[in-house]
Amino acid sequence: MNSQELRERIVAWVVDVGRLASPLFRSNETSQRASQLKRAADSVASHYRAAQIARSHREFIAKLSIALEEADETVGWLELSHREGMLRGDTTLRALDEGRQLTRILAKSRETAQANEGTTRKP
Repeated sequence: MNSQELRERIVAWVVDVGRLASPLFRSNETSQRASQLKRAADSVASHYRAAQIARSHREFIAKLSIALEEADETVGWLELSHREGMLRGDTTLRALDEGRQLTRILAKSRETAQANEGTTRKP
């Protein structure tokens, strides 16, 4: 998978998470969770995009690291929301699975980038 394909996959996941979070905004009890969930997911996409135009290899690793942290946070909010019964169904389970996969991909990408630190990054 190349960086553009990964970017598209991340964006699709972020859109799915946003759709899952949307009904949670309707209740005072769940609106804060919806906000946290949506903000974390949106941050994955924005930081991965920023990594793609990084000015240096170190900046690339830093932005990729933030995308990874935010992906893991999003998965955490999804897990918690699912366990508490705020989010249910196959769509939630698919979003959780995709989030876990993306987290592993981002972690491996960061590991590779760190191993290649000191080499010239090709855009």
